[in-house]
Amino acid sequence: MAYKTNELYNETDQEKLLRFVPTSRMPKTLDGIAAAPTLEVGTMMAFDTTSNFWHPWDPAGATGFEIARGFLMKKITAHATAESIIDVMLAGTLHRDDVALNGETQAAVDTELKIVKSRGPFFVQGLKEVR
Repeated sequence: MAYKTNELYNETDQEKLLRFVPTSRMPKTLDGIAAAPTLEVGTMMAFDTTSNFWHPWDPAGATGFEIARGFLMKKITAHATAESIIDVMLAGTLHRDDVALNGETQAAVDTELKIVKSRGPFFVQGLKEVR
């Protein structure tokens, strides 16, 4: 049986298929970010304990910015001065290669992924580990 055109997979209609399988995901509030960057799917997200908003993970940050607590599930362009609602994966399975770097080195991201994995709710595939 031949498929009709609208039943065939068309790469241009689909977002990039990434290996994220959430077991828990929730809407969260992203604080305004001065540069208004576009955050890609797979961006590691952190919770700022001072402002009670979510932000992109920053290993040099403080007040919670340096602790990855989730992963962005939908691409979004942050607003410079206003909050945005984002979809965050809080638990589940993901692959190391699908995590967005956002200007960080792969080594720094891998180190944080190992910490995220050891904390519990995430199973991270593709990490090189000593067994």
